[in-house]
Formats: sequence, C-alpha cells, structure tokens
Amino acid sequence: MRFNDKESVADVWGRQITFTIRGITSNILKVKEAMAAVDCSREDALRWDNYEQISYSRVLSSMRQSADKVRWHKISWSKSNVPKHYFIAWLACLRKLPTKDKMMSWNVIDNMKCVLCDGDEEAGHLFFECNFARGICSRMLFRLHWNRRPGTWEEELDFKTEKCDGRSFKARLSRVVFCAANYHKRQSV
Repeated sequence: MRFNDKESVADVWGRQITFTIRGITSNILKVKEAMAAVDCSREDALRWDNYEQISYSRVLSSMRQSADKVRWHKISWSKSNVPKHYFIAWLACLRKLPTKDKMMSWNVIDNMKCVLCDGDEEAGHLFFECNFARGICSRMLFRLHWNRRPGTWEEELDFKTEKCDGRSFKARLSRVVFCAANYHKRQSV
C-alpha cells in the first residue's frame, strides 16, 4: 500500500478498510462457488455418540489418515534432538532433501558431482558413502563404542533403528549424534 504525504491517517485507514472488505467479499464468493460443487445429499460419515465427550483431539484424530509408522521414526523424532537437526534427518529419511541428483532432474544444475569427493551426490552418498561423510561416521561409531564400519544408507538406517531405540543414555546420545552429524554434513555442502 502506498502512502501520500498529503493524506491523513483517517484517509489511509478508510482505504485499508475498503481493501479488506473487498478481499473478504472476494473470499466469501470463492467459498460460495466451491460449496455449490459439494454434494450435500449424502449423510455425514462421522457421528458422535456422546456430545459431552467431544474434544479437539478426538475430532482431529478422526479426520487424520492413519498410516503405518516408519521404522526410523524414533531416530528423527526425539525430545533430545535439536529441532533443526531432526528436521533435516526426517527429510533425509524421506529422501526429500534437495541433493544434486534431484536438482539435476529438475534441470536446476548441470552436474551432480559431490563437492567433497567428486562422486555423484545423492542422499546416501552425502551422508554415508562420501569419503568425508564416511570419516565422520567412522569417528562417530568409534566414540560411541560400536566397532564397525559405516555402511550404505539403508544399512545405517537399519542399524540406527535397532541400536537407537530405547531410553538409555547411549540410545539417546546416538539419536542426537546421528541427527546432528547429518545436519552438519548437509550444511558443509
């Protein structure tokens, strides 16, 4: 909205109210058009037996689609993790991070070479198969007293799912380290 130095506050306020009313009217007309397409002849599928027991959580859970929990949900979603760390871990597990292989398929970039090792960058490579990432994972596994070498993306998820389940200090620490390491590896690219 532009202001003229000769306008009073009342002029600007009146103009703002006019724009707001036009916007609301426009939205009401859009909703009215959308509602005209809704078939109201059918009976609702959801009924409440006891109206006194209705709660927001019950309404929400009845509307939510049910799905099986993924095997790695306890790795990425944990109270101990830093939110930005587990968000990146969640995106990585879903294979939704904008890695170079995805950006190349979107025609955003023209090569998918990893900046750390010259291999082809995709999520598994970026987090566990790149020499740089493999070195970080090896040190992380050593410090957590797991005498093994880092594997592929799927092998690491399986291992973390099995070993990071529980409330022990080592399990909690492993979840935090896994998410933090993946976050910082992603930031280094």
